[in-house]
Formats: sequence, structure tokens, C-alpha cells
Amino acid sequence: MRFNSDKSQIKQLLKTADIINTIGGGISQSSISIVKMDDHYLITAKVPGVEANALGVDVVNHNLLIQHSMKFESETNHVSFPRVVASFPISFDVDHDRISAVYEEGLLKIQLPFNSLVGGYHRTVEIKR
Repeated sequence: MRFNSDKSQIKQLLKTADIINTIGGGISQSSISIVKMDDHYLITAKVPGVEANALGVDVVNHNLLIQHSMKFESETNHVSFPRVVASFPISFDVDHDRISAVYEEGLLKIQLPFNSLVGGYHRTVEIKR
């Protein structure tokens, strides 16, 4: 096989790889970004092929999970199980109780607001003598 330096052929091949994967029974790859804002982290996720009502966001211990339900149906059985799209460790400076999520215009947006430790923590410990 000879390598062709024509970049347009390579780009076309990469574009069709995801389409072929999806047609072959796979799923499209999710795209996720994390941005640090002034008062929170913002996670934006695009999960192609998944309806908004199938998405879920869970905080488990110190991890944020983005997941959706996958359903398999036959004439006699209906099976559903979660598929984790992404998992992130939650930083110590995030207020776990105020994490919120909204789905709009095909994007899942999760806000992780900072807590009082965002500026750092300093305490002088008294030495008993």
C-alpha cells in the first residue's frame, strides 16, 4: 500500500470512520470540554445519538459521572443499563451541593461552583509546649 500525501483523502477517511462505526452498530464519540470560569468550572458535553431525557449526571464520592441509559428490547425482554460517557474527579474547591446541569440546544452544560476553599486555605496550627 502506498501512502498518498494528499491530505484531502486522509481527512475524508477520518470523517467517514465515525459514520462507518455508527452504521456498523457502534456509537458516535462524545465531545467534552472543561473550562475554568471566574466562579465555577463549566463542563460542556455533546453526546450524539442520545436523547436529552436519557442523559444523567451523578456525583459519586468525589467523582462526577455523565451517563445515559442504553435499552435493548426484544419481543419478550426489555433490558436497560447505564453507559458512562465520562467520569471526572471533583476538585476540592467545588461545592458538591450546588452542582447543576442544564440541557439546551443539543449540549449538556454542567456547572461546578467553587466553595470557600477556592482562594486556598491557610491556618497556623498552634504548637502545644
